[in-house]
Amino acid sequence: MSEAPGGGAGSAVNDGAAMALWFECYQFLVHEAALLDDNRMEDWLGLLSEDISYEVPIRQTRHRTEDPLQPDAWHMKEDIASMKMRISRLATKSAWGEDPPTRTRRLIGNLRTTAPDSTTINATSNILVYYGRGDVSEHTILAAERHDILRRSSGGLRLRRREVILSHATLPVQSLGIFL
Repeated sequence: MSEAPGGGAGSAVNDGAAMALWFECYQFLVHEAALLDDNRMEDWLGLLSEDISYEVPIRQTRHRTEDPLQPDAWHMKEDIASMKMRISRLATKSAWGEDPPTRTRRLIGNLRTTAPDSTTINATSNILVYYGRGDVSEHTILAAERHDILRRSSGGLRLRRREVILSHATLPVQSLGIFL
């Protein structure tokens, strides 16, 4: 038996269904990355579910037997209202941390998908984000694993939940003003 893109072994028929699920999810994530990279924040908001939960917990260096993620500390802990507020603020003069905007390029990889039911897709992926600011040649690479829950709707897939597990215990940037 071959390993299906979704992570499980299966027959050729199951492999086809797993590949279709993987491809549908990958198309969504690549489209989402393009919207974020192109600073099309209002369009990106259209990909979010109204009950979205978006979390980037703080990582600490711990021993192997200890959880490196703090249960009550986040770089970001957002819902749809706070995300809309952050995005509307970008259009004001108060968004000095993102003016001029950060230049980003997101690379999505190692996607694993499962569908626990007909309306839900669980997706785990890795992301590398090229992060550049101002007119300097220095740049930063942010690395993370993302755990997403996507929901099927009449308008297509919508992001219902995202947890971003940064590989960094200390952020290599002054502030995290971008969505990952």
